[in-house]
Amino acid sequence: MATVYNLGISGATSAQVLRDELPQALELKPEWAVVMAGTNDRINSYALVPASEYEANLRRIAEQLASAGIRVMLMTPPPCIEEYLYTRHPKAAYGGHTPADRLLEAGTIVKKLASEFNAPCVDVHAVIGTDPANLIRTVANCGQPDGVHLLPAGYRAIAEAVFAKFRELGIRPASVACLGDSLTFGHPRVEGGTPENGTYPAVLSAKLTLLS
Repeated sequence: MATVYNLGISGATSAQVLRDELPQALELKPEWAVVMAGTNDRINSYALVPASEYEANLRRIAEQLASAGIRVMLMTPPPCIEEYLYTRHPKAAYGGHTPADRLLEAGTIVKKLASEFNAPCVDVHAVIGTDPANLIRTVANCGQPDGVHLLPAGYRAIAEAVFAKFRELGIRPASVACLGDSLTFGHPRVEGGTPENGTYPAVLSAKLTLLS
């Protein structure tokens, strides 16, 4: 039976993943670590950092996991719906670059590091971008002007993409640690999330168990 650890923390930046989640992953020593960070670094106006700092943090995370013998899978952050984001964050905070552009830049960095570390990469930006109106939380689908967090269907789509990547690699991992922000934690959800309430690690766990 596969063990999947959800180490995600709501609001986490790449620096917080490095500081708070990476030590947990190193202690758990999973076979694989799946890392998805960057949404807060790139579009949360209260936590923005330069792209170079984001890249440096993500590189340190990948380096330390690899040095510990933990295989790394990197994921690009998903897209956002800007009209909702601007209700909470001033346009001026983004320095002339739209949130969409900043997330695309993050994805480019993730893909670059995946190549550098010879790590598989799941393009979550592309996965969610196929149907954002039905995968990202909006007024129309949940009554909330969110535009960043996902519906259960969105989290399932991420889990299915990660599962498909493992299948593509011919791997049945015995243990996986999922590191990231609220998109890994699974906001909004109840503590100890299950496939029914929408965390991607919980759905991934259920799917991997079927392979055991």
